[in-house]
Amino acid sequence: MSAVPKLTTGLWISSVLRRTQADGVMATVMIIGDHMYGAVLVVARARNGLSRLYTATMARDGSPAWIETTKTALSDNEVTERTHFLRKRDTDLWVLEIETDTPELYLDGQMV
Repeated sequence: MSAVPKLTTGLWISSVLRRTQADGVMATVMIIGDHMYGAVLVVARARNGLSRLYTATMARDGSPAWIETTKTALSDNEVTERTHFLRKRDTDLWVLEIETDTPELYLDGQMV
């Protein structure tokens, strides 16, 4: 049996942008990474103006999942510092900001 094909990062980002737009939710690509295989950092900006960061991972059963990379919500300045630091380490990295209190609605996979 062959493996399920994985979407390229650019195509996945486009699908998230379309889903958020359909729901009237603002989403913005802050940093463009590698269109084929770039990792994605999602900045979920809540109504209170603070943000949480999520990155893709795998659940114990091997299915796609997302993990919060911050222990507390971050200010805009802290998000900028963190994303620039991560981008220096990984030039293929995408940074996608979604203005929502419920990012799990737009991220494929479970939250771990």
